[in-house]
Amino acid sequence: MYLDIDDQSSDGRDTYGRLIAVVYLTGFYGQPLSSPNFNRLLVDSGHAELNNFTNNEFVPSNWWSGESFGDGKTINTEPLEGFVQDLLGQLKQSAGQEADKAAKNAWDQLKSRL
Repeated sequence: MYLDIDDQSSDGRDTYGRLIAVVYLTGFYGQPLSSPNFNRLLVDSGHAELNNFTNNEFVPSNWWSGESFGDGKTINTEPLEGFVQDLLGQLKQSAGQEADKAAKNAWDQLKSRL
């Protein structure tokens, strides 16, 4: 996991001493996956409640895509489907980059043996 700690406060904490951060899952090689983040997964699964405080750098409405609700923010009405699509897209991109690196390394090794 990768933590993005709030930069707008001096120590990353709110007035109650709680750490303000977005937690990102990591890809196969440790790179942070931008979507879906762990905070969003907690909200989607009902294990957390979204309270958007504006005194930090994070914009929770950016964590979802899909239908708009009351205040203009957007939310995915089918969290599991959205989660799977977001995760598959990130994994596909990560896997493609790693496959390109492996192919280049293999080609370089073959060229050096000729």
